[in-house]
Amino acid sequence: MQTLRGFGVPILVLAAAACSASSGPVGEAVGENGGSSGTSSIPGSGGTSSIPGSGGTGAIITAGNAGSGGSSGDTCGVTSAMGHLVKEPVDIIVILDNSGSMEEEMGAAEENINVNFAQILDTNSVDYRVILLSRHRDGPRGSEEENTSICVSQPLSGLATCPGPDPVFSDRFFQYSDKVESHDSFDNILLWYDLVDDDDDSLAPNGWGPWLRAGAKKVFVEMTDDNEDTMTAAAFTEALTAKSPENFGTPDEPNFTFHSIVGVDEKANPTEAYLPTEPVQMAVCNGNGAVIENPGVTYQDLSIATGGLRFPLCQFPGYDAVFRRIAEDVVVTSSIDCSFPIPAPPAGTELDLGKVAVSYKPGDGTDPVEFGQVLDPADCQENAFHISEDMTTIELCDEACSALQEDPFAMVDVLFKCESTIIPPR
Repeated sequence: MQTLRGFGVPILVLAAAACSASSGPVGEAVGENGGSSGTSSIPGSGGTSSIPGSGGTGAIITAGNAGSGGSSGDTCGVTSAMGHLVKEPVDIIVILDNSGSMEEEMGAAEENINVNFAQILDTNSVDYRVILLSRHRDGPRGSEEENTSICVSQPLSGLATCPGPDPVFSDRFFQYSDKVESHDSFDNILLWYDLVDDDDDSLAPNGWGPWLRAGAKKVFVEMTDDNEDTMTAAAFTEALTAKSPENFGTPDEPNFTFHSIVGVDEKANPTEAYLPTEPVQMAVCNGNGAVIENPGVTYQDLSIATGGLRFPLCQFPGYDAVFRRIAEDVVVTSSIDCSFPIPAPPAGTELDLGKVAVSYKPGDGTDPVEFGQVLDPADCQENAFHISEDMTTIELCDEACSALQEDPFAMVDVLFKCESTIIPPR
């Protein structure tokens, strides 16, 4: 099963193999005894037949040939597959820097985590859990320690009001309360994952790792005005995946997303995110009078490597937009197969697998893209598919699947394709 991120309904339409009747007039399905199986109009076709689908995901329809008023060539069948919205369970691990330079940013982060982050996730009925790695604020703001600590209250946590003596967990919220310094986020994520605390009063006697849920998507949100200086993004990924491959994947195929709210320079729209396709930014932000000395290059590296977003830390008045964008990014995915069963042909007809076409309409409004057929999977390429060895399914090439994964707003585009779509071998 391939996944596609976004909020529209991505739809892939498969214009399946041409049907040729063993006997009878073109455009009319012929049953086993030679009788017509039914009549219903098909726009643009010269025939007037309707055949119930058998074995596929949609109806198999025969259309007339060009000579009888149809759109093209031989009689064709069509079957379609539609993506459907899936609300994935997600574990969101938030790491907040508690160093002295984070006073203004921490207040804005606390407000938005308590209000916007939880509200967006709740409104969309997402099965989520927030795991916070940062020092808890147990007193009123005033001192540097309290000003750089965070208190999470209802509706996210079980704490009625802030501040409170200790974090109060809920089904949605857990916190490993300890200080995160300017340069040690990676170290603490790894150390605290399974750190056994001998303190009888500890709320995390076995680290934060046990709070993760099997099968939930793993998303990190890093917030700091500095940079990791003890290891590279690649070294961190290797160490984290070694801790728990079932949760985080492997170094070559990490199974987590890392978002960064760091000192990166603002875009023209100050709260707009840098996408994973955009390069590392070396300039620092300076909005709202913030003084930033480091653009967080190591965190940017990890965000790019894991498909995460990057936001400017300086825009603390606009953290509502930042947290909303991150929350929306984990709300839903759209799931669609890249493997499609070849439907059984109507009685008295056979499928011509040399006349199979796949098409989808990109969500950016550009022209529909038609995928051609390669005869050998070894010849797979962009915008291509192949027939399975046992001749039972149509398989999109990896490159074609990747294109769908990156397009969150693909739309349906029904295509009757009767001419051959085979791509000559290289």
